[in-house]
Amino acid sequence: MGIDCRVYVRTSDKLPPDAETLGDWVDIMTTCDVDPPRATHIVDIPGRYYDETYCNGSWQHICPVLMTLIRAPNVERVWYGPDTVTEGELPPVCSIQRVLDICRYYMNGEYWDNANERD
Repeated sequence: MGIDCRVYVRTSDKLPPDAETLGDWVDIMTTCDVDPPRATHIVDIPGRYYDETYCNGSWQHICPVLMTLIRAPNVERVWYGPDTVTEGELPPVCSIQRVLDICRYYMNGEYWDNANERD
């Protein structure tokens, strides 16, 4: 058991992001009332969450999905976080800078330093 990825998006036209550009291993679902306000879709990336505080996920698989979503013409906003946020709490908005910060952390090798500290 662990913390999984959770990605929400809001599209300008209410159509899902282009699944073909994201890859066939990613599932796209329509959101429900408990999701971030005005989010239109959930993008399910199989596997664990990854950031500077939780290094169990596969950033090399998560990052291209986030990059594709952020640059997609019909995507207005992306939220990326763990699937364990407290009820009423929103996952953080995922900006270009956030992706770059996590990439910097991953590429500097800090992932490998913290990999043995898994919970």
